[in-house]
Amino acid sequence: MDRDIEIAGYLGVLFLGVILQKLGLVHGELTRVLGRMLIRFIYPALIFTSITKNFTSSSLIGLWSLPIGAFLIMAGGATLGSFISRLTSFSTPREQRTFQFHCTMSNYAYLPLAIAKYLWGEKGMSYVILSTVGSEIALWALAVPALRKGASTISGIISPPIIALFFSIAFVLADRKITNGTFANLHYFLGKVGLGAIPVAMFILGCHLGKTTSGRFSRIHFHLLTHRLLLVPILTLTALQLVHLPSSVEKTILLLGIMPSSIIAVVVSELFGGDPDLAAKHVLYSHVISLISIPLWLQILI
Repeated sequence: MDRDIEIAGYLGVLFLGVILQKLGLVHGELTRVLGRMLIRFIYPALIFTSITKNFTSSSLIGLWSLPIGAFLIMAGGATLGSFISRLTSFSTPREQRTFQFHCTMSNYAYLPLAIAKYLWGEKGMSYVILSTVGSEIALWALAVPALRKGASTISGIISPPIIALFFSIAFVLADRKITNGTFANLHYFLGKVGLGAIPVAMFILGCHLGKTTSGRFSRIHFHLLTHRLLLVPILTLTALQLVHLPSSVEKTILLLGIMPSSIIAVVVSELFGGDPDLAAKHVLYSHVISLISIPLWLQILI
């Protein structure tokens, strides 16, 4: 019951963002400030406290397949998308590049974090966090170059969440302990701050969805939805039949494989020469349809 109340609270925050945005009570500066706070401090706090609390050096080493699996989901989506794009007509090169970006990147952090916490508690959430190492590498090595039509921007990987990830991993591998004293108090404080990551992310997502109009549903959107919510989950499930992984790792990778498109597609499209309008509409469509597809996949797979 407590878990049901918690996930209802997350959905309530998301719909609050949608409603406030539709009423014109949320301005772009607010979401930008919240986004910067989330990326620079709140989410890194969650990463550090979750990793250092839930893993030992031996258990962490045994989970090397998580980031690799996350990267392979993105790489598989990109490869599959390149074939599907040949069946789709695009009006501009920007549309085609944005299509390829969506085929590569899914919502790999905040939405699966909320679902993992609901399904498996804090331990499941830490598994998703660890997997983002592979997802971030895929973002800057595969997805962004698809928009830029150029070399990868590896420097973009150096961000506060990635720094927090590697610092927390180094902390665990060094067998450092959280004992009483100043550091324990700091860890407790960061843990409380990190609890705001999912609600803030859900609110920002709601605001983005609230300012996106549905527009005309085109063949491009149909192909993207089929790719992201049907074919990628099938590809993920098929690949997992070929390897033997711990149950917790397998479930986490399956969860990542059924996610809708990444919300960051809108921002990244604006920055790197994509089509922000196409990106925004597909983020809206994929998240709305995923309200049906995710529960169905979870019933089948998990």
